[in-house]
Parts: sequence; C-alpha cells; structure tokens
Amino acid sequence: MDRQEDVEPIADGKRLRFVRRGTWEYATRKDATGVVVVAALTDEGKVLLVEQYRIPIQRRTLELPAGLAGDEPGAEQERLLEAAKRELLEETGYVADQWREVFTG
Repeated sequence: MDRQEDVEPIADGKRLRFVRRGTWEYATRKDATGVVVVAALTDEGKVLLVEQYRIPIQRRTLELPAGLAGDEPGAEQERLLEAAKRELLEETGYVADQWREVFTG
C-alpha cells in the first residue's frame, strides 16, 4: 500500500486538492473528514430519496441523502453518525428513531 508521502500534489482549489499517486490522478477533499450516505426507510417501508441539481452534469438527480462530515467550521471532529443525522434532517426534514451502520470504507 502506498504511503501518504507517495502522494504528489498537482493543484489546489478552494475545496479540492488534485494529487498524483503513481500513475493515478485524483481529487481529495480539503475540508472534510468523511462522507456519509443514508439509506432511510419510512414507517411505510419506503426509501427516502432527494432530488438535487448537479452542476457538473447540468441535470437534476435522484439520490440517497448524503454529505460530508467535518466540513463545517468548528465541527472538524464531527463523528460520522452525527453527520448522517444532520444530513438526513437537512435534506429531507426527517429524523430517524433507529440507526444502524451498514458499511464503512
């Protein structure tokens, strides 16, 4: 596995850092500690989706509620579960009674 020092910076944007590791080039977030995706079910067993306009594709998309952890000033140490709860409320207006972590990576 490559070490962090094997990453070569290419360019910095406001929120993204573009890097090279070996032959791969990719972007990393500068202002977040993780990503959360929430698969929320209503009491009726329906999956909650959100519709959002995405500038890169110039289209509206249907997505699971999701967002970044640690991206708010003063909340850099935000735990993933707290970020998931915040994103669900922000994007859908729903608050979940039960939470279960299904996957981390």
